[in-house]
Amino acid sequence: MRNFQLNDDDVIDMPATINFVKTQLSTFAQLKQGLREFLKPVSFHWLDNGIECRVLRTTGGGWQTGKIRFSLEFIPDEPPPDVKPDEVP
Repeated sequence: MRNFQLNDDDVIDMPATINFVKTQLSTFAQLKQGLREFLKPVSFHWLDNGIECRVLRTTGGGWQTGKIRFSLEFIPDEPPPDVKPDEVP
């Protein structure tokens, strides 16, 4: 499946009981804001800037510094209509 970025104005339809803004329909911007409020006070760091950390991978190479960040992504069940079937990975 090919993932793609949602725009803030894109509308999402999901059960209100699991939507962070408690409505069936919301924009992607509203969903992100609801998630930030749900995760307060750490949301700014986890969603926007990321949290400074270091990782020791089991494959070797020693410690590597970087950031961990949550992100929201949409994974379509089918390719978007603007994608030709032979372009789907």
